[in-house]
Amino acid sequence: MDRKQVCGMLEKELLLTRRAEEKLCRRQRSGGGFNRLVGDKIPPNLAQLLESAFSAALRFFLGKGRPAIDKLLPEEELLAEFARRDEAILQEGSFAALRALDKTAGLSRSINLTVTTVEGAGLGLLGVGLPDIPAFLAVLLKTVREVGLRYGFACRTPWEESYLLRLMAVAVTTGEEQKQLLEEARQLAASLDHRSSQGVVADPEEMIPRLSAMLAAELLAAKFVQGLPVVGVAGGAYNLLLLQRVEKTAATLYKGRYLRRQIDRVRSGLAG
Repeated sequence: MDRKQVCGMLEKELLLTRRAEEKLCRRQRSGGGFNRLVGDKIPPNLAQLLESAFSAALRFFLGKGRPAIDKLLPEEELLAEFARRDEAILQEGSFAALRALDKTAGLSRSINLTVTTVEGAGLGLLGVGLPDIPAFLAVLLKTVREVGLRYGFACRTPWEESYLLRLMAVAVTTGEEQKQLLEEARQLAASLDHRSSQGVVADPEEMIPRLSAMLAAELLAAKFVQGLPVVGVAGGAYNLLLLQRVEKTAATLYKGRYLRRQIDRVRSGLAG
C-alpha cells in the first residue's frame, strides 16, 4: 500500500477521533442528579472519607500493589497482538484494519464490566459502601492499562502513570477543568512519543489527590446509597456506569495518541 494513501487514511481517522475527544468535554456529570436526590442525607465527612480511601488505594496500586494488577494483564501477548494489527494497518491502509484494532481494544470490556457490577452490587446488598473502593479502583486501573496495551502503550514509567491518571480524570470531571486536563494529556502524550521538543515534567503524586477528589465527588451519593442494605444495589450499579465512561475515554484518547504517532512515522518515511 502506498504510504501517501496510508497517511491519508490515518489523517481522516484522526479527524474523527479528534471530534470524539472534543465530544468527551460536552457531557454533563451523570452523578449530579444522584447527588441532588440524596444530598441532604449525606454525612458531611463522607467526601473526606472517600477522598482518603481513593488516595490510599491509588498509592497502593501504583506502588506495592502494582504486581496484583500486573498479574491480570498478559502484557507481552497484548503488545504482540497490537504489533500484528498495526502491521496490517500499514500494509492494507484500510479503515477495516483500523476497526479490527478498535475491536481488540474492547475485548475485555465485558469481563471488566461484569466484575465491577458483581463486586459493586454484591457489596451493596450487604450494605458495604467503602470497602469495595480498592476492588473497584483495581478494575478501573486494569481497564485503562489494558486499553493502552491494545493500542501499543505500556504503562511502565512514572510519566505514563501520570498520563493514565489524567485519562481517568478527564472521564470524571466536566467543564473548563476537563478541557484543561484533556490538553494536559495531549501535551504529555506529545512529549512521551517524542512528537514535541518541549519536555513535560509529570509526577503521578501530583495527580493522585486531584483524581481522588474528582472520584469522591463523582461517587459521593452513589457510595452513600451503596452503604444502605438492598437499596445499595443502585449505588453498586453506578460503578458500572463510571467504568464504561472511563473505558470509553481511555479508548478515545489512546487511539488518538496512536494515530498521531503513526502519522508522524509514516510522514517521516515519506520524507526519507
